[in-house]
Amino acid sequence: MFALLGDIQFDLITYFDGLGARFSATYAEHALIEGKPRLQHIADDLDDFQIDLRFHASYCDPEKELTKILNAIRDRKAMAFVLGNGDYKGWFVAVALDCTSKQADANAGLIELEASLTLREYVGDKRNTSTPPGILPQLPPVVAHVQNNSHTPIKASVVQSNVSLVVSNASQARSALQSALIVFDLAQKLRSNPVAALNQLPSLATSLARISHPLATMSNSAFGLPSATDTSLIVNAGVTSLQTLRNAQNLISNTNINNVVSQINLASVQLSNTNNTLDQASSSISRLAALVSARGI
Repeated sequence: MFALLGDIQFDLITYFDGLGARFSATYAEHALIEGKPRLQHIADDLDDFQIDLRFHASYCDPEKELTKILNAIRDRKAMAFVLGNGDYKGWFVAVALDCTSKQADANAGLIELEASLTLREYVGDKRNTSTPPGILPQLPPVVAHVQNNSHTPIKASVVQSNVSLVVSNASQARSALQSALIVFDLAQKLRSNPVAALNQLPSLATSLARISHPLATMSNSAFGLPSATDTSLIVNAGVTSLQTLRNAQNLISNTNINNVVSQINLASVQLSNTNNTLDQASSSISRLAALVSARGI
């Protein structure tokens, strides 16, 4: 995860393409009869961030992702903007989205899309002295109310560490998944040549192995999180996706010249199921990461 805007997660490896920022101030210029004019500081301007995005059908649904961002603009709501390293930038509103379709199918469906999202700082009403956006009230952390089986309170640092492991390993697993899907797609195109397809087995097994470790770490770390709806969804996603991945690995390990085409096709289905399961859990993982970044946990 590179950044969070509300519950919208931007991943560096999937479709995040760049981040720009603009910081400025307004000055009044007072002319003099002789000599150069003098400047007087009026106020600081609102900060702007520009996020460059690239969507491609090989790793996401461009139209779905575009709709998600358009809804953020139309909702006209301020959202917390947090970088993946926990650097909280404040509350921002999405004010503009410039899009360019780079590739489409015969039915005008989007295949590749480039976009630039502009965020503008939201400071609210100066007369409102409530807690600044993105910083949660000074209430006891969630973990203070959660106990393990030995009735010993779980330390906040332990929970934060587990959340960090879940977020980082989920991102690594999804990145490895996208690469594996491409490798499997190429192997499926060799169905008319079983020998050539069989030669792809080592690369297929390697691509699956690269998913296994981060997925297992994510799943194990999720069991150490406080009980909550999002936690339950993440735990279930970890268990289910790990099982479908192992199904794919078993299929590939039991492949020979006689069944190579069907085995690769079946393994590809299992891999797609793994990807879909992680996609369904992505919002829950993003919300969990946002809580930690905003010091909610």
